[in-house]
Amino acid sequence: AIGITMVYVREEAERHFVPSARSLGFTRQLWKQVGGFPSGVQFAEDTLFAERLFALGLQPVFVPEAIVEWYPPRTLAQQARTMYKWGHGDGLQGLRGPYYRRLAQGVAASGLLAVLLGLIDLRLVPLGLVPGFAWVARAMRLKFRHMDSPLKWVLIPIAAMNGTLATLAGFLAGRRERLRS
Repeated sequence: AIGITMVYVREEAERHFVPSARSLGFTRQLWKQVGGFPSGVQFAEDTLFAERLFALGLQPVFVPEAIVEWYPPRTLAQQARTMYKWGHGDGLQGLRGPYYRRLAQGVAASGLLAVLLGLIDLRLVPLGLVPGFAWVARAMRLKFRHMDSPLKWVLIPIAAMNGTLATLAGFLAGRRERLRS
């Protein structure tokens, strides 16, 4: 469940593919044209590379026959650390701002709703989380097909929320660092 929430599943990649370093192939000529991976960037270097591809009007091609072995984190704590680093890299580089803005607004709205409902009656607090779970369900809808266990209905949302909140926290920390320097 952790791994499936961290990467594109086939249906997602066929619709919108942003390559990452763990599964990216290119020619030396393309590497030079794009400017390679930026030096001194520990995380988000592949996102910067992809952004430069898009800026040049180039579109990556998803090759479903390609096999890539990648071992995702095994625990929620490991996933949170990894996703925090990814988000931190995005924040430091100023990447994907509109996505993170929408995400922060959704998290804030859900939290505020939970607080307001809690002021009415503590038993209503879980209702404030419904918008967040609805977002996760929509974002993860294609991923459920790729896990056989009936536990997927619990594990995928937990992993998705864990990764999403860690990424957002990382982005906010990275953005704060970028704005300070």
